[in-house]
This record gives sequence, C-alpha cells and structure tokens, in this order.
Amino acid sequence: MKKNTVRVTFFILLIAMLVGCSNSGNNAIQSGNEKESPTASQAASPQQAAPTEVTFWHVMGGANGESLDAIVEQYNNTVGKDRGIHVTSVYQGTELMPKIKTVVQVDDTKNMPDIALVQGFDLTYMSELSYLKWAEDLMQENPDGIQKKDLFPNSIEMVSYQDRLMGVPFSNSAILLYYNKDMFREANLDPEKSPETITELADYAAKLTVKDGDQITRHGLVLVPDRWHISNWIGMMDGGSFIGNNESGRSGKFTEAVFGVEGTMTRFLTEYDKLVKSGGLQHIDNNQREEFIAGKHAMIVQSSSRINEFTASSKDKFELGVAPLPLVDATSNGGIAIGGGSLYTFDRGNQESIKASWDFINYVASAEVQFTWHESTGYIPVNMQTYELDTMNKHLEEKPAFNVPIDSLLASNVKVQEPFDPVPVELSAILKEVIIDFVEQKLTIDEATKEMVTRSNDALDNYYKANPIQ
Repeated sequence: MKKNTVRVTFFILLIAMLVGCSNSGNNAIQSGNEKESPTASQAASPQQAAPTEVTFWHVMGGANGESLDAIVEQYNNTVGKDRGIHVTSVYQGTELMPKIKTVVQVDDTKNMPDIALVQGFDLTYMSELSYLKWAEDLMQENPDGIQKKDLFPNSIEMVSYQDRLMGVPFSNSAILLYYNKDMFREANLDPEKSPETITELADYAAKLTVKDGDQITRHGLVLVPDRWHISNWIGMMDGGSFIGNNESGRSGKFTEAVFGVEGTMTRFLTEYDKLVKSGGLQHIDNNQREEFIAGKHAMIVQSSSRINEFTASSKDKFELGVAPLPLVDATSNGGIAIGGGSLYTFDRGNQESIKASWDFINYVASAEVQFTWHESTGYIPVNMQTYELDTMNKHLEEKPAFNVPIDSLLASNVKVQEPFDPVPVELSAILKEVIIDFVEQKLTIDEATKEMVTRSNDALDNYYKANPIQ
C-alpha cells in the first residue's frame, strides 16, 4: 500500500513538471513573438517600397543632353517620387541603335531599355521590333493619359505606320534656311526678304558670293543635299509627293523608288542646276555650321533645332536671319517634312515597368514640360496645348524666329514626311553621292536620275532578299 502511494505521488509530480515545462515553453515563445512584433506606432508607419526603376536610353549630348537630364531629375524629384518611379537617363550617342539591335538579337530583356529616344532614320526597324509596346495600344489602355488628339498633327504622321502610332514624338524639328542679314545688306538685298524658290536662291547665292580674283573667299550658299533635303524638296511638289511607293513606306512596304517614273527628281535637278550654275554654291561639307558662323558662307540649310545655337554663336558677329526652305518652284505647295526623334516603350515582360515608362512619357509630353524642352533646345513642342500657354505666346513674341518652323509645318500637308524605308543609310549616301557628281558635272540630269533610281532599287532589292516580306 505504501509502495503504491509513493508511485502515485511520483506520477503526480512528473505530470506537474511536464505541465510546468510546457507552460514555460509557451510563455517563452509568446514572449519572443511579442519582442519581435512592432509597436502600435511602428505598425502605423508602413515600409517604403523600392521605386519602380525605368531605364531611358537617348542620343542627346551637349547642352540638349543637359536639358533632358534636368527634365528627368525634375520628374524623379516630383511626380516620380510621389508615384514610386525612378528614371535613369543613359546617354548612348551613336551607339544607341547598335546596342538596341544587340540586346534584341539575343533576347536579352534584362539589359534592354524601358524607353528609347530613337531618330526617324530607324522608323522601319522599330516598326518591326517584337519588343515594342506600341503607343497606339498604350493610349487605348490609358484613356486618361495623352492621346493622339493632343499631339502635333505632323508629328503623329511622322511616327505612324499604317495609321497606328508607334511611339510618342519628342525631339521634333523642321528644315530651315539660315542667312547672314549683314551680308544681304552688303549685297543690296533686302535682309527681311529671303529667297522663296530655288531660282531665287540661285540668284541670291550669286550676288552674295565674294571673289578675290578667281578665288572664292565667300560662298553665297553651303549645301550638300542628302535624303533629308530631297525628302523635303520632292515632298513639297504637287501638294505632296513621295520618294518611294506606298507613300514612301507608310501605307505599306517601301520596295521601289518612284521619283524617276513620276518625274519629280528630274524636275528638282532642273531647278537645282540653276543653283549649280550660279557659281555661288559650296557643295563640300567640311565644317559648314562653323564656317557659316565664321562668315565663310552667307546662307545655310539646317534644322530648326539649331536656332538657339546659331543665335548664340552669331551674337556680336552678325544679325541672323531665319526663313522657310525655298520651294522647288512656285507650284510646290505641299510644305515640308517634320523630323527628329520619338520615345518608344519596350515590353520586357514587366507590366510595372511599362506602366512606369508610360507615366514618364506622359510627363515629358505634357504641355508645360514641352515648353521647357522647346525653350532650352529649340525643338518644336509636340503637345498642341503648349501653344495655348501664356509663357509660349510670350516666348514667340520675344523670339519670332521660332515661329518660322512652326508656321511652316502647320501649313504643310501632313503626308509630306521623310521616307519610311528599310535602308536609310544607303539611300541617303546614294542621293548625296550622285548629286555631288551632278554638281561637279560628271552626270547630266537624266544620267543622275537614272543612277539614283537604279542604285536605290538595288539597295532595296538586296534588303528584301535578305529580309523577305512576310
């Protein structure tokens, strides 16, 4: 009996010890949880999430690059900060397209940009890019953001293929004639009246040319026409003409040159020959912009994006004139082509990055930011609401030179555009080389036209043999 009593007492003590250990363990775990749990005040302060990173590749160097970086920084410090987005601006210069093509070729989405500022030269490549998120689709998915109706009409056409918007225009410009008003006065020419046609341009060039014996010390005009110039001059004919078929590649593939069969190149060269025979044309491009500012040429054809640069460089040297590009002839009423670059969104498989990229693009395309960009660089505002701003109207009153490209484009047929061709480098080189031979009297008008047509079509045929149309 005594033995059983001892045994029962032992089990009671054992159970008590086990229960005590269990409670002690539970208390320890609970105590640990309480120690790691945030206080009430800590729980009220949520953890700040890392921002969505957006990589932006571009080609803007120098002062324009600084202006672009300032816009990016302003976005990061304001709108981007509020929305948890951070944009990193990466200057790529001439390596932009080679780098894009490299990462695309190996499907390296990790190292692709989220946004790229691409020039008009590469429109065809971008239109065929599988990683491109078309702006047309982004606008439909985001109806409260920027829409086509908000954009400059010529700019929309510039970056559209078969009426669908590929990217958002950004750094747009127009072709202009710049001239030295002091030299006009010296030659008894009205400094407020620029040449309106190539015939008048030839007459002005002859009068503005200065010789020392047989040596020309100042040319009336420096000009080396290439794809850009020819697109404008042929484009303005007959209300709007094209270099290639299918509206130079915008309504379908650009597979052949049509400036031969339509007679537009012959017509242009006939007028341009007057300029050649004037004796006032410098057709060798050494450093034409620097030479113009130095007073070695009286006139030069350049982009409207040079207005700020030329205005600053000519200050205290001569009075600068800014005028529309002279017409091929009096019946050339189609206007000029808009040029420049656009912002393209890449689809790297990350929807948050696409959303953040589109937010940034909406910011830089806004009316106010477009004014800032225009004022600092001279690029034409792509947002039509910019032209309603008091700051913009005041700016145009104080600097009327900027009205010239804007008015020229608004008066142009939007179908007048640079070609949407798959061989832009080759085409530009062909046109430039043959026109130089024509200027140097190595080729007649008919021979030059035939050679440009043949070489252009050969380049196109070679491209499509390697890249068959699907």
